[in-house]
Amino acid sequence: MTKSRNVTSLPDHEQIEEEAFLWALRLEEGELENNQELEFRAWIVRSDIHRQAFEEAVKFSKASDSLARLYDYANSDAAKQAMQREHHDKPKHLLWAGSIAAVVCLVIVLSVFNIDLFDQDIKFEGYYHTAVGSQEALDLPDGTVVRLNTNSRINIKFDRAQRSLYLMQGEAFFDVAPDAGRPFVVETPNGIARAIGTAFSVRFLDNKMKILVEEGVVAVEKKLLTSLDNGVERDEVKAVELTMGQTTTVGQDIEQIDDLDTPALEKTLDWRDGEITFNGETLEEVLRVIDRYTDQRIRIDDEELRNKRVFAYYKIGDVDRLLQALKIMANVEIDRISETEVRLYKVDK
Repeated sequence: MTKSRNVTSLPDHEQIEEEAFLWALRLEEGELENNQELEFRAWIVRSDIHRQAFEEAVKFSKASDSLARLYDYANSDAAKQAMQREHHDKPKHLLWAGSIAAVVCLVIVLSVFNIDLFDQDIKFEGYYHTAVGSQEALDLPDGTVVRLNTNSRINIKFDRAQRSLYLMQGEAFFDVAPDAGRPFVVETPNGIARAIGTAFSVRFLDNKMKILVEEGVVAVEKKLLTSLDNGVERDEVKAVELTMGQTTTVGQDIEQIDDLDTPALEKTLDWRDGEITFNGETLEEVLRVIDRYTDQRIRIDDEELRNKRVFAYYKIGDVDRLLQALKIMANVEIDRISETEVRLYKVDK
C-alpha cells in the first residue's frame, strides 16, 4: 500500500526558530482562536524540525540550559526583529505583555504542573476493540492507519521516544507513518514487531503471533530462555527481518520465513476490504476461518462433506448468505438447531 506524499521545501532553521517562539508567545497569551489553532497544528506537523523547535521554545524541563536559551533568544536581535514584524502585521490583535521573557515563566509552570501543550501526535493513549464479525479503521494522530479485524483488542501509547501498541487479541493491519525518531512497535504476549515506515499485519490467535509484511521492512523479536553449560538460565533475544511478501509465525520460537507471491499476499489481506475469498479450500477449512467472524457455531456431521472443495466469497458479517451459497454450490442442507448453532449435512440422493 503505497501513499503519495506531498513534498515541500523547508524554511531555514533560523526562520523556524523565530516562528516557534512566536507560537509559544501566542499560547502564553491565552487560548488560540479557531483559525489560529488550525494554523498552529498545520505548522507543527510540517516537519520534525518544526516540532523540535517548538519543544525547545516551550520545554518540559527545569534545566538551566533550556532557560538560558530562552533568555538569550529574548535579548537577541532576531527576537526583536520578529516581534516588530509580528506587531506591524497584527498591531490590534496581539498584545505581547512581558515579551518573550514571559515564556520562561510558562516553562516553569508547565514543568511544575506537567501540562502538555504539544501536538497530540507526540503523546497519545487509547484502547480499542472490535466485536465478533465487526471491523474498525483507526486514524492515529501521527498519520498511521490501523485496521482492526474481528474480535480484536489493542492498547496504543505514544510518547516522544516510541510509538507502542500492544495487541492482546485478534488481528490488525498497520499502515505506518514514517518517523525515524520514534520506532513503531507492536507487541503481543509472544513477540515484538518493530518498524519505522511500512505496512504490515500482525495476528495473535491460539497463543501464536503471525506477521505479514506488505511493504517495507519489519524486525521480529522473540525473547528466549537459554540454558548455559553451568546450568544457569538467561534471557536471549532472537531477531529476524521480514521484507515485502514475507511472513513468519512466532510461537515458542521464531518459525521459518515464507515468501508469498502477490496473489497470495492479496488474498491473505483481503479481509481489510470486508470480504474473504475462498479458492478451493475444504469446507472444514472455510468454516474454521468463518468461525472467527460469527457467534454461530457451524458443525459438519459428514466426513466426505468436510473435504468438499469450496469456491466462494464471504462478505464479513453476512453468514446467512454464505450458508445459502454453500447449500447451492456444495449441495448441503442446513439445520438451524438454535440461534447460535447450525448443522451442515449432506443431501441424500
